[in-house]
Amino acid sequence: MRLVRFALFALAIVGLAVPAVATQAFSGSGNGIVGCTGFADLGSSFTADRDNTGTAQEAYQFIGTDGAGNVFHFFASSVNVGFTGPVGNFSWSGTPQFNPLTVRFISLAGNGFQEQLVAQWTGECPGLPTFFGGPGLPGKRNLVLFLSDTPVLQEPGGAPTGLAMKTCQTAFVIDEKDGFARLFVMGGWVSLASTVDVPEEYGQRGFPVLPQCVGK
Repeated sequence: MRLVRFALFALAIVGLAVPAVATQAFSGSGNGIVGCTGFADLGSSFTADRDNTGTAQEAYQFIGTDGAGNVFHFFASSVNVGFTGPVGNFSWSGTPQFNPLTVRFISLAGNGFQEQLVAQWTGECPGLPTFFGGPGLPGKRNLVLFLSDTPVLQEPGGAPTGLAMKTCQTAFVIDEKDGFARLFVMGGWVSLASTVDVPEEYGQRGFPVLPQCVGK
């Protein structure tokens, strides 16, 4: 599948499309955006031009992963070589948990062909926290324990993301503002009112948990 043209397209809030790799695979052109619940086609076109199955068909997949690497969408199919058509709109098969969201359009390996990335789109969902993964914990951090279920917010005092820290869970705070804390890895903000500071070694051997958290 070759993409002879794949325009850069951006929409505030919803996301943006990244230029696709244009080598020997589907050919065509198109734009698309990644949203909270699915992919919106903005005028795509592709033509299958390689037989990677040995049956005169080109097999392909759409794979969506969130910021933490969780697969929230998967679709696999094949079309006859020579087929031309749009990518089309589609809804996610699962639920993303973290920004950013990435969807890859892949032509599979087989019949002498290597796997190829045909197109890649990225975007963000305003209702999700950003995944703060990385090589390790930042130097400025503080471990806290949650004494009650606490919603994760988009910003200090902001709207809930739909995620929550559970009673007796711990998390590293890497920033504080107006009584709210930003959490490492989880992303988003939580109220500090339902937390207590604990040693960084809390829960490890020699550092018992609080009585109400035993077994949780």
